Amino acid sequence: MTPRPSSDRRGGKGARGRILKAGLELFGDRGFKATTTKDIAVKARVNEVTIFRQFGSKRNLFGAVMAEMFPVDEIRESVSFEDDGDIEELLLRNVRTVLGILRGNASLFKVVLADIWRMPKARGTAAEFGFERGVRLLSEFMEAQMQAGRLRREDPEIAARAWLGMIQSYFMARDLFGGSRSKELDEDETLRGFVRIFINGMGEWT
Repeated sequence: MTPRPSSDRRGGKGARGRILKAGLELFGDRGFKATTTKDIAVKARVNEVTIFRQFGSKRNLFGAVMAEMFPVDEIRESVSFEDDGDIEELLLRNVRTVLGILRGNASLFKVVLADIWRMPKARGTAAEFGFERGVRLLSEFMEAQMQAGRLRREDPEIAARAWLGMIQSYFMARDLFGGSRSKELDEDETLRGFVRIFINGMGEWT
């Protein structure tokens, strides 16, 4: 399934959606402190007063970005739960899809790494609306594969967190931190290795 543009699914249309998208990009590029509501207004093509009418403050806007801009729904609509073929190929296709979406939303993860630890309320919002929703989605996928007999029965949430940990660490090392060794690795070979390691631990015992 081909993902629809982010403007169709997150932040909404109109001034509010433009403000959220502008805030996301500028917070990601400059950080919370260095980004002004005036900068966001210019990028979003709105009057600065519109930001305060919509969100009340820059901090509230930051919280709204965390609550509304995580691409979990986009991922849900883009990955496949069912496949008559091999579980390894299903996992491989899905992880390629997810990495593409994560890379298209790199600004969000820059915000999380740079600023969110200073803001407990926004940190909790990001955890619930982003990471924990992602774990729940992946748990549903794992449960479906276990019911289909492609994976042996384990706690689906634990399986989800194990798989997510590999993919998150790869994305962060390669795309956010820019580690030279991560970039030297052949991506297809690396992802296939992740799949094999996971399947060897989770595959149906014979």
